Amino acid sequence: MQHFFIGLILDEGGFIKGSSVQTPQAVQTILLAFLLGTGVLVGLALLITFTFHLNRDTHKIIVDEINRLKAGGSKEDVTLETKAVVEDLTGYKYEDIWQPTEVTT
Repeated sequence: MQHFFIGLILDEGGFIKGSSVQTPQAVQTILLAFLLGTGVLVGLALLITFTFHLNRDTHKIIVDEINRLKAGGSKEDVTLETKAVVEDLTGYKYEDIWQPTEVTT
């Protein structure tokens, strides 16, 4: 999909496929596409970084909960803090994740 949009942008900017020399407008379009594209992706990465609440503490909570459940712990015994962290990081209700699965041998 991104190739289609880049193609449209380059076409509108005067890019000539196969040409060894491009017009100044085409060169400027290429430069802007690289700068703006990179800038948007960096901005998106920063937004995700600052809104995603994974850190050492929440990571430990998740790992401890996984280990507790693997050791046979009950989902009903989850603490409110653990439940809140799991739901915040996964975007799913605690009750809807880690469903038991049948393992066939």
